[in-house]
Amino acid sequence: MKLFKTLINKINNSIKKRRLDSDEVLEFDRINNVLCLNRIKVISIALIVLSIYFFYADCFLFNTFKCEIYKRTLFLIHFIIFDLSIIFLFFYRWIIKKNDYDGIKIQKLIIKFYVFFSVLLGTITSINSQRLTDNIYNYIIIIFFTAILFPIEPKYKLFVYLINHIFFILKISNASYDYYKMLADQINSTTVVVVAIFISFSMYKYKIDEFLRKNRLKESELNFKKLFEVNPFPLFITTIKDGKIIMANKKAMKFYGISEEKLKMLDSEDFYKNTDERKLMIEQLKNEKSIENYIVEHKKLSGEIKWVISNYKILDYKGEKCILGGVTDITELKRMEDKLAGYAFIDPLTGISNRRKGLESLKELINKTQKGNYEFAICFIDINGLKKVNDLYGHKEGDFFIITVCNTIKSSIGKEDILFRYGGDEFIILFPDKTKEEVDIQLKQINNSIDKLNRIKNKPYKISISIGLYYYESNMNLTIDEIIKFADDKMYEQKIKYRNNRKIY
Repeated sequence: MKLFKTLINKINNSIKKRRLDSDEVLEFDRINNVLCLNRIKVISIALIVLSIYFFYADCFLFNTFKCEIYKRTLFLIHFIIFDLSIIFLFFYRWIIKKNDYDGIKIQKLIIKFYVFFSVLLGTITSINSQRLTDNIYNYIIIIFFTAILFPIEPKYKLFVYLINHIFFILKISNASYDYYKMLADQINSTTVVVVAIFISFSMYKYKIDEFLRKNRLKESELNFKKLFEVNPFPLFITTIKDGKIIMANKKAMKFYGISEEKLKMLDSEDFYKNTDERKLMIEQLKNEKSIENYIVEHKKLSGEIKWVISNYKILDYKGEKCILGGVTDITELKRMEDKLAGYAFIDPLTGISNRRKGLESLKELINKTQKGNYEFAICFIDINGLKKVNDLYGHKEGDFFIITVCNTIKSSIGKEDILFRYGGDEFIILFPDKTKEEVDIQLKQINNSIDKLNRIKNKPYKISISIGLYYYESNMNLTIDEIIKFADDKMYEQKIKYRNNRKIY
């Protein structure tokens, strides 16, 4: 008795360590009840089917057996099993739908009654079997059966097993004719009961631990979803394998202009302007597990392009490798950056490319000639008489002079041609991949435009320019400075002729 009391205290202490609050107890009981009731349902169906064989055995197979008490007891047990199974199945739907507090208590009582009655019937069947086979198999089977299949409170299981085992021990002591066999049966059955108690405790403990794990997991997932939703930046979770969007917060849906219904039909590639960007990102992510401050162009559902700075991290979500991604819209910053970058390459007076940008363009053309059969022309232009205009009419008029000449040249060349201010009153035009004839036509157009300008502009000075032209071909190997010098020298030749008052083109 002292041993059982110690066992009960250990069970209580162990379960107290995993104590659930009132809401968790109710939820645990509800889940556990559904599990046990579904198992009773399956067992009941199986027993109804087996009852056909049981009744056949009772009526025909044991017909010649002379012990009437055995036959009547066996028939009564089978009849009770059949009736209780039918009754349970009849009320099953009503029982399983009872999810309120009182309903859960009723479910627990039904399960406890079923366990107690199952063990009792197993006990009676084994005692009855002493009249025929003298074995205790039914008792052992039902003890293990209830210990494994019904994870209910160990205290109640202990009570059921003790009451029935005491009854069983007393009955087989009176029914057995072989003392040593009776002693062996008592020892074996007691061992089975002790093992069953520990199994029951372990199963119940496992169920509580599993429930707590799932509960904590649900809480963690709920907290994650809350943080995910309240985050001020667009967030989304996608699968690595096929880019399917599992979840997106409201900020993300608003940013990309999508609804929850549309979200299910899209994948992450739909948000990239260039889908190869995602493939590169995935490869980098597989190697590094996370990516920070990745600048990329994303696409809204409407087709509008947005520059974003994104952060990605691989995580396990619901058993699948996924990507947690967050983006920040930097479209306006990017525009400002491009604008500022433009200022670095734009001449503030004329609005065309400055020397720095122009020389970069010239370098690119030289590189093209080195890769294949490619040629271009460079035209060095100097405004004649700018110093005189500045001295006589002021620098404001001089600036107007420069702008007027620049706009005239710009309107006379093709879109593919590159015009930049080299410095002061000097300009350079690059004619990519054009023949000498095509360039000559363009230069004549410039001269004609300036002549026209002189006719319509009522200015006290004449607008004119000096031009130096140089052709660069793929077989040449000259530096940028050398190319410009050749064009400058040609321009200077014309400048001297202009000063001698000779108009030569």
